[in-house]
Amino acid sequence: MNAHLKGLKKKHEGLRDIAVADLQTYLDSQVAIGDHPHIGVAIEEKIEEIAKCDGVIETIERYGLPTAANYPRFDNPTLPVAPHFEGNPTMKSTGSQW
Repeated sequence: MNAHLKGLKKKHEGLRDIAVADLQTYLDSQVAIGDHPHIGVAIEEKIEEIAKCDGVIETIERYGLPTAANYPRFDNPTLPVAPHFEGNPTMKSTGSQW
């Protein structure tokens, strides 16, 4: 895996771990509730923060390794057609592939 992707993965794992620890404190400690009069909103924000980090980590794990299995296939009919390729009914041909 690319060094940048490794670093980003570690960063988001750390951010997620902090958010999980904060959430656990909110749920387990009466002191934390006193610091947050709108505890429901604070809990929801932590859950969203955890979900965002999990999404970044999952994306890096899914696409981070340069293997053919990780890249979308060009013959996949569910992928949108790029504007400069034939077969895209929304674009007029310019007479050039590029």
